[in-house]
Amino acid sequence: MSLAIYNDSSEWQIVDATDDGRSREWHPMNGPAKHLCRCLEGVHDVQEQIEHVFTAQNRAKRRRRLRSLVVPLHSLCIATVDLLNCIASDKTIAERLPRTAGSDIAQLLAFVRAHVPFGRGEKLTALRNKIAAHYDRDLQPSDSRQLNASIELTEVAEWISVLISVLCDVLKLNVFMWSGTGYAEGGVMIMCTDPLMTDFQVEDGQVVAINGAYITKSPRWCAYAALKTLWLVSDRMFERSSRWRIKEFVEDAPGDHWSKVVRNFSHRRRGED
Repeated sequence: MSLAIYNDSSEWQIVDATDDGRSREWHPMNGPAKHLCRCLEGVHDVQEQIEHVFTAQNRAKRRRRLRSLVVPLHSLCIATVDLLNCIASDKTIAERLPRTAGSDIAQLLAFVRAHVPFGRGEKLTALRNKIAAHYDRDLQPSDSRQLNASIELTEVAEWISVLISVLCDVLKLNVFMWSGTGYAEGGVMIMCTDPLMTDFQVEDGQVVAINGAYITKSPRWCAYAALKTLWLVSDRMFERSSRWRIKEFVEDAPGDHWSKVVRNFSHRRRGED
């Protein structure tokens, strides 16, 4: 028996926890997809806070608003590390990964930790804990002023660029599984390997038939679009030249190592020119 596979042009989107839902949305079906959704929440929140920062014309007001960016940016760092750790440890997707993925992901983790100071006691964490998420009761106004003065737009933009670069690399891995509402009544749409999705008929929690199979746009493109929007918004934060400023997005050449970060930047340390 053969099964016809059709092209599907419907606009499916990755679920957004802040909207009312839509008929064609993907929900995470495995660990990597769940952690990617967490990252996208952070990406959207960081983007909105940057836009809020630049509605202020006064530099002092802009610096005050910049503090509100610290909290979602720190959360995005944690979500990115969780995503990388999940991919590295999830045995159900191990066969989908490149041969060197274990060491590559370890290098990506080291890269993030080396270039974004979100570890315990580091700058981003201190900003979050002392003047952003809440106000430290023991912090003197002079110390608070010093912390506020330490926030530099370009430095924050560099942190964001690092995260964008790493997440763009991760999206190259076909390890994300999704589910959604099928086209047929009682159907469940499943995507285990994009761009193929299958509409299963489910009764009493059991699959009883296949309603159809389709080729559609990968949900990873939704995530990529969100990262590219964040890049466009955050690019205006650069007030000086920086090696971490993303100039453009370039497609990998055939035979290139899957991770552009590992290929080009993993040996650099924070503060190097």
